[in-house]
Amino acid sequence: MLLPLLFLSVMMGFRLIEIETNASRRFVKILGPEFVPPALVKIQGVVNPFARRIHITFEKDNENFIFHMSIRFDEKKNVVVINSQTNGTWGEEERVLSYFPFAPSQGFEMEIQYEEKYFNVTVNDQLLLEFDIRDPTPVEINKLIVEGDVLVSEMRVETLPGETNKECEELSLTV
Repeated sequence: MLLPLLFLSVMMGFRLIEIETNASRRFVKILGPEFVPPALVKIQGVVNPFARRIHITFEKDNENFIFHMSIRFDEKKNVVVINSQTNGTWGEEERVLSYFPFAPSQGFEMEIQYEEKYFNVTVNDQLLLEFDIRDPTPVEINKLIVEGDVLVSEMRVETLPGETNKECEELSLTV
């Protein structure tokens, strides 16, 4: 069951755009023009017992992925692979091997900090990675997709109040 809520209060300096709960393996969040840096996405979920892969993608459109993270349990060593895609062409993969905070049947809390030039990803209060945005021109991120062997239980999208942020509007969720 979907339960979207809209909060307009200020929490710890961030304006909470929306909090949603879901019980789905594919979570699509339409973002649009109100999603501008600095922003914070918080995801709570549980990894499936026989997980192979989990994907988290911030996309402009079907051929342009500003940030793509692939959490892989099916390689020789568990790894997080990050990348971007421009006009349908993948960039060079970056592999994070030093810390792998995910385990089958275990819950996690992830925070993805979106800034003008980079993304920071923290899992269970520990920094996992930083990814520099490869496209030097400002782009609108229209969609956030979380899919694969994961059950997303909650997602929050927050932005700092400021001149570049537009008024909060309820964002839609499709499964």
